[in-house]
Amino acid sequence: MTPLVLSNDQIVSWVEALILPLARVASLVITAPVFGTQTVPKKIRIVFAFALTLVIVPTLPPPPPVDPLSVDGLIAVFNQVIIGSAMGFTLRLIFVAVELGGQMVGQLMGLGFASLIDPQNGMSVPIVAQLYTFLVTLVYLSLDGHLMSLAALADSFRSLPVGPLGPAPETWWDVAVWAGIILRGGLLIALPMIGVLTLINLAFAVATRAAPALNIFSVGFPITLGAGLLIVIYTLPILADQMGHLMRAAFDVVHSLSFSSTKG
Repeated sequence: MTPLVLSNDQIVSWVEALILPLARVASLVITAPVFGTQTVPKKIRIVFAFALTLVIVPTLPPPPPVDPLSVDGLIAVFNQVIIGSAMGFTLRLIFVAVELGGQMVGQLMGLGFASLIDPQNGMSVPIVAQLYTFLVTLVYLSLDGHLMSLAALADSFRSLPVGPLGPAPETWWDVAVWAGIILRGGLLIALPMIGVLTLINLAFAVATRAAPALNIFSVGFPITLGAGLLIVIYTLPILADQMGHLMRAAFDVVHSLSFSSTKG
């Protein structure tokens, strides 16, 4: 049996065919929700990105001959990293907005001191924000968000093939506008809590003026905490629907990102 002999040109051509798609795929895997969480080991993410690249590359047209070690090659790799990161960052903003809303709710309820480790970023966040993070993760998975993100990644190779071309400047404006919209959504999540607890605090202020001997701290904390828990319970169904709406809007932004090519 004749042994398989590979020439240096063949090895270089294989590396050139894999390096640019791998840069885009790895960037999305690192920044996208669920895939890029701190609970997923780095080795698993690397293996998954490499395996996903091996699946996508055979469906792509032959890439342009670019030396990965040249200046044009480094620019091409950088552009692929930017494209993948922009897609993953757009989806990650949903989780950031929900976590921001949960932090505001937790602070208003008086549960700012109760915190857990967030698996999304490995940081300590209030327990209410952790609850909302788990909820948005379940909504993300129930809507097949992980599969839709991979489908959007595969489609991006058709809208902007690999090469020394990067996204247009309009892309960054679209992402910035979407960031403002999604953070406004995080404020809307906390808006019911803000309204109700503001009224409760006003009532306590009036009661304190009417009865100065009333210990407002011993009475106000359990009432504020109980009212906050009731609001969280009754707003969870509405919150899940709102998260689903934001999720669909995020994928619309990902698919409509103006990845028109500009010279890198």
